[in-house]
Amino acid sequence: MATVSGGELTRRAPELVEAILVGTRIELPEDMGIYLAVYPERKRTRILPPMMYAYLSGGGATLLCDLMHYPFALVLVLAGREHARVTGADIGGMLKQSPDDKATGFLLNTPIARCHTPFPGDYRSLAQLSADIEASSGIESGTQEDHE
Repeated sequence: MATVSGGELTRRAPELVEAILVGTRIELPEDMGIYLAVYPERKRTRILPPMMYAYLSGGGATLLCDLMHYPFALVLVLAGREHARVTGADIGGMLKQSPDDKATGFLLNTPIARCHTPFPGDYRSLAQLSADIEASSGIESGTQEDHE
């Protein structure tokens, strides 16, 4: 994620350099986050550099990037975590662990990532995407015959 972010990650959190290279325990800054989903698509990879989402209806903005490569999809929120609308399990807390620690007995709820939009962190299924479009536009989905 440090590479995908174009250096933005280590500029915003310089302590991550030592954490990545040496394995030092750190805590991400409060407005940053790392999220993980399972990505089942073997033939498709996506790497998106930092992009900004501006939420017009609720205010606020988020700066994020993502990396999708079988078997995982990772989203890095660089700023605006409190406004982030990403799909994935929050794994930022793993940076608090030493590389030598063994973690057992925890449950990581990782959703399945689907890639139907060009937006980082948006892993909705086609059914969910259609439902969201319908709800926001007031247009019902269906066949042409349904509308005649």
